[in-house]
Amino acid sequence: MVFKFTRPFFSALSVLHLAFYPTTLQAQVTISTPPAPRQIGMLTNAANSTYGQTLITPNGSNSLDSFSFQLNAHGNPQIYNPNLHFNAYVMGWDAANEHATGSVLWKSDTKVGPGFYNFVTGGVLVAPNQNIVLFLSTTEVIDQMLDKIYGLLMGYGYDDYTSGTWINSYYGGTFSDLSTVTWYHNEGCYSCDAAFTARFSNNPFLIAPEPSTCLLLACGLGLFVLISRGQSNA
Repeated sequence: MVFKFTRPFFSALSVLHLAFYPTTLQAQVTISTPPAPRQIGMLTNAANSTYGQTLITPNGSNSLDSFSFQLNAHGNPQIYNPNLHFNAYVMGWDAANEHATGSVLWKSDTKVGPGFYNFVTGGVLVAPNQNIVLFLSTTEVIDQMLDKIYGLLMGYGYDDYTSGTWINSYYGGTFSDLSTVTWYHNEGCYSCDAAFTARFSNNPFLIAPEPSTCLLLACGLGLFVLISRGQSNA
């Protein structure tokens, strides 16, 4: 039996293609604050310290593709060992109560020491205009830094970003407390920003199919079956 690829067959394939491969894509959107010649806070193992930046995802974007922070060695290496261990995270942000919310959306592997860190997430699913927080924390790796004091300085960004702010949590609690305990704006700068970059895009492959899409898929598969049967009987 020879299967004939007729016009109805390609019509069925078109239905399936449109169901799972939307044709509208948005160019990458970048939010960035230029670095300034000063620091905004010190990430350390003296307590479970957490420093980061809140922001609102761009309208029309559903994927956080990457983000970056600058960490500098402390000016007094005799006191602060530069080989600080930390992880990077992405979580939702409760703007009313000023703390993280929900489950961890993305987590990096453990990083060590000063430098410019660009975290490529592989595409974190976010909602347009969603409050999120990008942050670095020593909370889950404190036990890797025993018998020494470690410290790295987070780069300061000019306050060009009005939809978010630098934020921190410096306490002796656990990681779960980041979702219940209010974070702080200190260092004498309530509305300052960290020096950061966040890149977003509209990625159709991250979107879970809606009921209407599933119905469209079912219709496409049904049409495909009918065409196959017709070809078999020809």
